[in-house]
Amino acid sequence: MVDAAKSVSPHGWLMRNAKRAKETGRRIRRHLIPVITAVLVMAIATFAVLALRPTPSGVPALVALTDLRAGEPVTNKTASVFLLPKTAVPDEAVSSFAQTDGEDIRRDVARGEVLLLRDFTDNTSGVPPGRSRVVLDLPADSDGLKTGEVVQIWGSSDACLAPDSPIEKLASDAVVEQVNEVASAAFQGDADARVSFLMASSEVAQVLCASTQSGLHIVVAGP
Repeated sequence: MVDAAKSVSPHGWLMRNAKRAKETGRRIRRHLIPVITAVLVMAIATFAVLALRPTPSGVPALVALTDLRAGEPVTNKTASVFLLPKTAVPDEAVSSFAQTDGEDIRRDVARGEVLLLRDFTDNTSGVPPGRSRVVLDLPADSDGLKTGEVVQIWGSSDACLAPDSPIEKLASDAVVEQVNEVASAAFQGDADARVSFLMASSEVAQVLCASTQSGLHIVVAGP
């Protein structure tokens, strides 16, 4: 015969287990919610720090950390890449160790000096990769340009096909290499200044088309 005091109906057993499961769930939530909250707070704080952290700006340039002699190899112990203001970085500056091609430096370099592409190659033209030297005959007021000045060149965007096409920026960071006065009329017409520019090779075609068809406008933009 079954003891009535010890017997438990299926319904009572289910109710008691449901109560235990409910209490266990409460305990888990009570401990888990603070953990989840803490993780979320840390994630939000980390995101805020990363979002507010200023983005490094400048132009990468390989700079000598020590005095270097011609014939020495350049390693990460003797040089390092720094972000420098654009005005302080020559057009042919080396921006990474990969550009040295493992070559030894060809001249003596003082500590703190920016290393140049011609320091590692036989390229004596002074024209860095991806850039081209363009010589243009420009109007008289162009002789006010200064060597080393970074300018924008504007003109008809599709001058070779339609000289009256819209005026657009054809070269965004052309560097004035040299300015010479022209005493007589040049082959493109009367001109009083012959200016040598270094510009992106991809911009040369449009600049040359505009110079022969519709004229150019040289703009010195502020920093």
